[in-house]
Amino acid sequence: DPEGRLVSTLGSGKRDSGDYGFNTPGGLSLDTQGNLYVVDMLNYAVKKYSPSGEFLLSLGEAGDTEGTFSRPKAVAVDTGGRIFVSDTLLVAVQAFGADGAYAGFIGRQDAADKRSGSLFLAPHGLKVVGDTLYVVDRFAGLFALRLGS
Repeated sequence: DPEGRLVSTLGSGKRDSGDYGFNTPGGLSLDTQGNLYVVDMLNYAVKKYSPSGEFLLSLGEAGDTEGTFSRPKAVAVDTGGRIFVSDTLLVAVQAFGADGAYAGFIGRQDAADKRSGSLFLAPHGLKVVGDTLYVVDRFAGLFALRLGS
């Protein structure tokens, strides 16, 4: 609150799973409605909570294919509710619809070929400003990618 007092918490304070448990929480993001998105790195998921802390959605699971995560790091949400997640082991940024449905990879060398190599080396931080997705890559620098509708 404005006086610096704790307002609420999520998680148990120890390694946990389930709707309200975290195993190494990472990146955070807020959407335009004030919903909170938390990367749960070692549960291989992104969890969404309402402004009051109610669990709303979990997306992803452990894996190395489309819509799964190997080492998710950061999350960003655009004004349309699309969710973007960086994954350093997959060397990818994945996109999901507002409902959590997998939408595709971002940053492939050939956008038409999902098997083509990544532009990234170690994508980490994400931020959406307007129609641009900014990706901070630990080894390759900063990328600015124009998002389509």
